[in-house]
Amino acid sequence: MEDLEHMCSEGPWSMDGAFLFLERWRPNLVMNRLHLNFVSIWVQLHGLPLEYQYPELAERMGHMIGAFEKIDWEDRLPQNIRFIRVKVRLNPWMPVVSGFMLRLDDGTRTWIQCRYEKVHKLCTKCSPIRHTRSQCSESMDEVKRILIRQRHWIQRLH
Repeated sequence: MEDLEHMCSEGPWSMDGAFLFLERWRPNLVMNRLHLNFVSIWVQLHGLPLEYQYPELAERMGHMIGAFEKIDWEDRLPQNIRFIRVKVRLNPWMPVVSGFMLRLDDGTRTWIQCRYEKVHKLCTKCSPIRHTRSQCSESMDEVKRILIRQRHWIQRLH
């Protein structure tokens, strides 16, 4: 039973380009009432200067992407310096954050790119993780409304 608990908590997995999520069985669970409202995904944060690679900043950036859950961080050498990984909970029906500008101590800004692990279906038009651009049926007006709603959500948080 402990192995199943570990499997359920360490996902998601990708099979043939599709997500596989496990959820613990609950008594009286009706399958057509089961909705995927949030997913936990590892996100790589690329573009950080070395002196900005520390857990507290990574946690703050994780909160900008979604609900921060944890960081993949080891305070020993050798250490991965190409990117920092954070695990966040996202609403799969909303656009994902592709990146953001980080103001450095010298006043300049640098682009921090978010790369979502095991996400093979990411629409470059409307940005949810459920389909690709060639499968997208959203109008540009609807995409604008979704992005405005997403921006307001992020602004309320920060």
